[in-house]
Amino acid sequence: MEVLIHLTAGFLLSFIGSLPLGVINMTVAETTIHKGIRAALFVALGASLVEMGQAFFSVKFTNLFNENPNLLQTIEWIAIPIFLLLAIYYYFSTPSRQQPQGSKKSLSPFPKGILVSLINVMVYPYWIFYGTYLAGEGIIYRTDAWIFIFSIGVLVGTFSLLMLYSFLSLKIIERIKKAAAWTNKIIAFIFLIFAVIQGIKIGFF
Repeated sequence: MEVLIHLTAGFLLSFIGSLPLGVINMTVAETTIHKGIRAALFVALGASLVEMGQAFFSVKFTNLFNENPNLLQTIEWIAIPIFLLLAIYYYFSTPSRQQPQGSKKSLSPFPKGILVSLINVMVYPYWIFYGTYLAGEGIIYRTDAWIFIFSIGVLVGTFSLLMLYSFLSLKIIERIKKAAAWTNKIIAFIFLIFAVIQGIKIGFF
């Protein structure tokens, strides 16, 4: 029963937490549109494995973060340039299913998933908050074994939601093929909005 509780808690929190538009699910959607669902699957797998580790680290060291609030503030500041860089990258990148001859080879899907998940620094406050809450309520236990089981639930939940994004983006693009040319510009605009919102949140603007 305890195993099921830890798995379910990790699954639900990661699934719900990945629902809003963000770095990872936007990358999965973009990969699906331009390279197909198989490539998106490997992006999702790489990202999910990293989030599993991020969740484990955050829950295990919640006390460290809670005792040093400046660490969380630093993470929130780092998020702004990351969003801006992603906006610039997507704005100037050219969507194409096939690489032109002689063009520079892009990052393969699995490492791409790992990278986008690593730069998704806003995941840490999320898992620190819920890790503290769940442990405080006695829903999960903060021993390595139980946190690992919880983190497996996180992996499955994140992967499930990302693949849902992938299937939905594929269905949408099948209906509106002409939108593919504008996809990267739209994603760039969304990341720019993320940067502005994050700046307002921490009082930068």
